[in-house]
Amino acid sequence: MIKPTILTAIALIVLGVMGYLSSTTHSPTALIPSVLGLLMAISAFIGASEKRRALGMHMAAVFALIGLTGAAMRLPKSAQALTNADAGLPLAFACQAMMALACALYLVLAVRSFAQARRWKKAEAIRRS
Repeated sequence: MIKPTILTAIALIVLGVMGYLSSTTHSPTALIPSVLGLLMAISAFIGASEKRRALGMHMAAVFALIGLTGAAMRLPKSAQALTNADAGLPLAFACQAMMALACALYLVLAVRSFAQARRWKKAEAIRRS
């Protein structure tokens, strides 16, 4: 799960920076995906050691859940505001939607990985018995 975590982190960092640079107002909130990506990258580096892999990957999953929740909560308001003539809102909506999608996909991979690791540990315990 280290590689998917790093790839998701890079995608979120790039999304935040591109959203910030593309907006006309340069709002600091456009960098939220970048901060989330940075936290996920730190989690991946923590999980790079075999001893702390579970901790790092669970931390990354929590950050992805926070990102998904935050982005998903804002999507309906941004979608409704798209009907207004504000030029920055389509960009904000697109960034929020991409952040929600990236976090959701990562969470699916993380949950599958956690379940697979649990099954593997059970099978190893049975073999040793």
